[in-house]
Amino acid sequence: MKIAQMHYCYLHGDALSNIMRANHEIFMDKNWESYIIADLFTDTKDKNVYLSASKDYIKEPMLLQIPYLFSRFIRISNKAQYIKMYIDAMKRYKSGKAKEIIESADIRIWHYGTYYDLFRYFHEHDILWYQGVTYPYLVASSESAIRSKNILQAMLDMKPFVIVHSEFIKECLMDLGFKEKSIHIIPLFHRLKIQKHRSSDRKDPKLLTWGRYATCKQVPQIAKFCFEHNISFTAFGDNSMLSDFKENYKEAKKYENNKIHILPKQKDFLPFVQQHDVFISNSKHEGFLMPAIEAASQGLPLLIRKGTAPDDFFKHKGIKPGFLFKELDEIPGLIEEIARDYDYYSEQANKLARLYTFDIYKKNLLKILETYIKEKKN
Repeated sequence: MKIAQMHYCYLHGDALSNIMRANHEIFMDKNWESYIIADLFTDTKDKNVYLSASKDYIKEPMLLQIPYLFSRFIRISNKAQYIKMYIDAMKRYKSGKAKEIIESADIRIWHYGTYYDLFRYFHEHDILWYQGVTYPYLVASSESAIRSKNILQAMLDMKPFVIVHSEFIKECLMDLGFKEKSIHIIPLFHRLKIQKHRSSDRKDPKLLTWGRYATCKQVPQIAKFCFEHNISFTAFGDNSMLSDFKENYKEAKKYENNKIHILPKQKDFLPFVQQHDVFISNSKHEGFLMPAIEAASQGLPLLIRKGTAPDDFFKHKGIKPGFLFKELDEIPGLIEEIARDYDYYSEQANKLARLYTFDIYKKNLLKILETYIKEKKN
């Protein structure tokens, strides 16, 4: 079996890249040929990663490609770093190799976070692994938003086999016209040892969130609310990749005091988890929300804004890992509710985390690929 996974970049610490890396590990364990195609750049020297794939397909002059590349480049905060990765990618480019792999693969998996040029060469009945990272209507670049919607609509005609991580993303694609029977849900996973947790202070539980300082995450809003209501709160995550991350980080920083801490990325995040009591997400758009499951694995109850992918965490019969909320004003009362029976909600969080292990993810992935192979043969 020969499998190729495609996305426009492949980076350490990037959520989508972590999925590709995990899939690659699973495929290699099955003794399948596994390749990763990164269209623009990568920060890994992995020999199984092939770069600048669109050069094998797209023959239009570079001058015509500049508007698209510029629309991406302008949003990047650390421009020098990405220019270096792009130049390195050009140096590592092997003419024709990426195209050869894509065209000869038994299974082609196209990871879709947002539009990139290579999607124009999507094959009929290929796998569309839709991450829901940047739903077409929410991307910052209007040009990218238009292309995203158009390319997804074009893919409909190719009858793709679709994989998503949540019911929410499935519904988003159905709104665009994708057929329900073509969409298959594989929830994501954690690889942490499940730990019990005891509240450090039941009178003043410490809230924690982490991830990107993206606009949809609404970290400044939750920081301001906690500041105004004297609630302990810590946030950490990527504050530099894109310009909006940088601005949201600065805005949240305005509310720092002895109880509110706004931090950049942390190399070892587990100590932060274990020093806090409740995981909170104020995000208005999530494809899955992996940090919530990681926090649950360490026994932290969950407080999550209702209306996106994490709603799925509260649909398991007999498991109540915390609460969903619609408005920030609900949070103080929900914190009190959790504090009154903290050990119960902590134990429920552990139960939730046991449903999202890597072994379960692996079984789900291989089972769905079996379904795909059967459908393709028919």
